[in-house]
Amino acid sequence: DVYVAPNGDAGGKGTVDSPWDIASALDGSKDIQPGTTIYLDGGVYRFPDRSRNSEGYHVRLQGTEQAPIHVRPVAGERVTIDGYLQILSPTEHLWMWDLEFITAETEGWNRTIQEKGSHPDSIGVPQGGLNITPGKNCKYINLVVHGNASSGIGFWRGAVDSELHGCLIYDNGWIAPDRYHGPGIYTQN
Repeated sequence: DVYVAPNGDAGGKGTVDSPWDIASALDGSKDIQPGTTIYLDGGVYRFPDRSRNSEGYHVRLQGTEQAPIHVRPVAGERVTIDGYLQILSPTEHLWMWDLEFITAETEGWNRTIQEKGSHPDSIGVPQGGLNITPGKNCKYINLVVHGNASSGIGFWRGAVDSELHGCLIYDNGWIAPDRYHGPGIYTQN
């Protein structure tokens, strides 16, 4: 098992006393073997780039059918990802549990803009949420996804044999003159 904390460091040891940062723990740059559980210490993990086109945290983890990689909070802790999180190739056999996804800048926002279209410049805050582009045989369990300036979860064709289960998804997207944008789940899967 390895440990991550909001104040963790890429140069840490991945232990309780020397945790990693979330970016390096998830992006595939660490030697994380199948069957590992990545425990996130309680707190807010705020992606530093707060621009609308921010790519957010990247996830590139590979478990196996017999030994998936688990990403979950330390028991009894609340973990909030503030920003965008993207599941990217070669991710497979990953199970993400009990995480919250938000965009802090949308708190108190009335979600109404005057610009039409799906990619308005006038929003000016990070997209937020979870984007699952590939990711074979992955599971996303009991996530809470809310208050994001885009879809709550993008669940795309490349997420072969993957599933969302027990998730609470609400208060995502915006209202434009042409229509409502940013559904709870935008899927082609």
